[in-house]
Amino acid sequence: FSVLLLMGMCVRGRLDEYWSTGILGMPGFRKIMQKDRFLLLMRFLHFADNNTIHHGDDKKLAKIRPLLEHLNKKFADIYSPRREMSIDESLLLWKGRISWMQCIRSKAARFGIKTYELCEAVSGYVLKVIIYTGKGTLPRASVFGFSSSTAKIVLELFKDYLGRGFTLFMDNFYNSIALTRFLKSKKTDVVGTLNRRRVDCPQDIKAINEKRME
Repeated sequence: FSVLLLMGMCVRGRLDEYWSTGILGMPGFRKIMQKDRFLLLMRFLHFADNNTIHHGDDKKLAKIRPLLEHLNKKFADIYSPRREMSIDESLLLWKGRISWMQCIRSKAARFGIKTYELCEAVSGYVLKVIIYTGKGTLPRASVFGFSSSTAKIVLELFKDYLGRGFTLFMDNFYNSIALTRFLKSKKTDVVGTLNRRRVDCPQDIKAINEKRME
């Protein structure tokens, strides 16, 4: 795993570049492990028991679900965040074939695996991640009485921090009047933009003429 962490900090275009011997070579990787051994370990790396694996709504992530749950727990256990947190989506570059490949043109890597992330606003430290896999990503049942997918994303990510006096930053993709009022009742302040087309948006806000404000 130390090799994988180093790869995340020292990004190269191809895997074999980490073990190259030229002027741009990285001898640290060769000292840790030979390339053939690394490839062999990666080939047999496994996180779930196929005999007991549960194929439910999250079957697309079934083989890495134990790892994802472990990482989310560790992210929260080893760090105490500051008051300000934020929720947004991210895109992990992926060049393989998966059925839930996403395209976000505003991101540096436009095609890849979309994730929803709860982060500390100041440092960007990731506290929890939800990997988007399509229709079965979120629980079918309502979460704290909310049935919309965007509200479920927020509450699934933030539920462990309710009632603790945090401030949550999020954009109009997630934000709504009803969700903001619920979070406020749980001692959570909300900062962010609001989509005026949402059903519960006050009429006074919908009636604002933006051109006159310019």
